[in-house]
Parts: sequence; C-alpha cells; structure tokens
Amino acid sequence: MVKSGSKDNPIVKHTPFSGNSGAITFYLSLLSAYYQKPISQEVAATASLEVSDYSKIENFCHQCLSQEIAKNPQETFSKNRIRFIDGLEHKISAAIKAGVKKLVLSTEQKENYEQVVSPAIREQLQVYYVKNIEELEKLF
Repeated sequence: MVKSGSKDNPIVKHTPFSGNSGAITFYLSLLSAYYQKPISQEVAATASLEVSDYSKIENFCHQCLSQEIAKNPQETFSKNRIRFIDGLEHKISAAIKAGVKKLVLSTEQKENYEQVVSPAIREQLQVYYVKNIEELEKLF
C-alpha cells in the first residue's frame, strides 16, 4: 500500500501486493495488544476476515478496518467469518523459510491446503482451521 496526498488527507493506493489475506493477522495483533500476550514467532496466520461491508471491497484496507472497529467493535464482528484467500502455496513457502511451525487458516481453506501444499511441507506444520472470530480467540 502506498500513501500520498497531504498529511491530513492521505490518498491510499493499493499495490499489486495489497489484499485482505493479512486481515486475520491484523486481528491477532489486536488480541495480542489487548491481552498483553505476545504471539510466538513460530505462528503465522493468513485468511480474509469478513468485517461489515469492508470485506467486500476488492482491495481491502487495514486503515478502513481500524476505523470500522473503532466505531462499534461489537457490531463490527457480528458477521465475523474467516474466509478463503488466494496464493496459499506462496505464503506457506515464505512461512516455512521464516521458521513458522503453526499456521492458522480458514476452514474454507482446508481442501485447497491439502491440494497445493506437498505432504513433506504439511508434515512440518501444525495447522489450525477456524471459521470465525470466536474459534480464533479460543486458540489465542
């Protein structure tokens, strides 16, 4: 994501690498800060988070998510499904190289994970599948 414009009125342009697959990680970082509990560097998560109408935007914006959460946290996560993302095989490859041992994915991603990730790599990871925020928070 690239910002331009004035300090008070930035224009956010999404790069080809922008997307909503980091939304679940953003939410985990909020949990970590709220509970003052660090998340192990051996844990990675990638999934889309269905949050109000913002999750329907093609180029998801974390700043938009932050603003929506601040308005009404309870209502924001009332439709809190954790969704499928694209490019999983590339993200897992990078995660393995970074030393990740545990991975959090959407339950919608299970079949895709088993198809695109080799058995040798799957043996290196403990995968947790979650369908909503409540299940994610139980893992935390």
